[in-house]
Amino acid sequence: MLEIRLEKACKWTRWPCVICGGATNKDYVIGVAYEDGKDAGKVCDDCIDLGAKGIAEALREHAENLRKWAEGLEKASHGEIRCRASLAKKKEMSKRIDDELVLENFKQACISEFDAVEVDIPDAPF
Repeated sequence: MLEIRLEKACKWTRWPCVICGGATNKDYVIGVAYEDGKDAGKVCDDCIDLGAKGIAEALREHAENLRKWAEGLEKASHGEIRCRASLAKKKEMSKRIDDELVLENFKQACISEFDAVEVDIPDAPF
């Protein structure tokens, strides 16, 4: 038997929803699915709102999507795989983007601060 309970969240984060494959909201109270008394995972607000019959349908739909996903993974595992990524390159790109964002935020802060200052500009002499 599957039972959905509400519990105090142990972490302020999003969790994957075991019913639909979506994600929970960050909240103080979260839905938790129990299957035969064992924690089966978190449940999003949309699935909680479906009620028992809607949850059954959402589970069937999610199971079908997972089967299709698994077939695609199996097929991909037998094909050619190119990995043009590396963890070092990812870290390098993340640092560059972070630096760009910091610079852009600094520029915006300077512009905002300048806009907040009232300046009297004399009329042009011509």
